[in-house]
Amino acid sequence: MIRVMFIFIMLFNIQASDAQIFGSFKDERDGKSYKTVKIDNQIWMAENLSYESPDSSWCYDDLAKNCKKNGRLYTWEIALKSCPCGWHLPSKLEFDTLLQQLPGDKYTSFVLNDSLKFAFLFSGSRYPDTYYSHLGGAGYLWTSTPSETNKSYAWLFISNRFYKSLKLSGWDKTWGFSVRCIKD
Repeated sequence: MIRVMFIFIMLFNIQASDAQIFGSFKDERDGKSYKTVKIDNQIWMAENLSYESPDSSWCYDDLAKNCKKNGRLYTWEIALKSCPCGWHLPSKLEFDTLLQQLPGDKYTSFVLNDSLKFAFLFSGSRYPDTYYSHLGGAGYLWTSTPSETNKSYAWLFISNRFYKSLKLSGWDKTWGFSVRCIKD
């Protein structure tokens, strides 16, 4: 009987640790609630951050309805300090860890099937001169990791619907991109 119970407990622990855990939290700064998902040992926001930073952040095309669906766009410097208390802008390594959780074709698993329930959004971007582009076609998420080779660049997690790509790449810190926070 003890042996059967031990096997049952072992099987339950394996299944429970592999399962994704969904939740939510409320940003005390503005009262907005966000869905969360636990993937492996990481707890991620399952939505783009929509906190209106006092320093500056934008809705795509300066339309509030775009913030409601896609979150706000931030420069890298603002993104670094925009996550709520207890959360932070993920590093390139934390995004790499997330990507390692995907089976097979990473783009299909992550974006098309959304197997991690991360709800990746093609939220577009904001050029430094206030021009907006790529809404519905590309999504960009800042990392906290600056480029090793160019001080004006930082790493981005990028998905492009047209090329069906998912990658990490360096980009100019003055552009406006989306933010997903990860729990400390």
